[in-house]
Amino acid sequence: TSSEIKRTDTAVSSELLRYHGLGALNMTVFPTWECYFRDLLAMNGTTIVVETHDPRVPEFEIDIEPTSLCSRLLSVREQIAKEFVKDLGTIAGMGKD
Repeated sequence: TSSEIKRTDTAVSSELLRYHGLGALNMTVFPTWECYFRDLLAMNGTTIVVETHDPRVPEFEIDIEPTSLCSRLLSVREQIAKEFVKDLGTIAGMGKD
């Protein structure tokens, strides 16, 4: 499943530098747009420990709740879609005068 796929930060950032359209989206692992979210919703929450270079706070914990993360990602997706529709309407109206 997609939850078993692990990537390094370097691999992800190098893919993003070459990103164009759906070219960076693995359609084998995620054949439909909602597959990632379904996998995310099936995951259990976890806590990660972040180490810092600050001697006052050498490390701290972050709780990762997949359901909350999924909800926030879908909210951002919805906002971007609304902005895109508005932008397309503006573009469609250009030059009609």
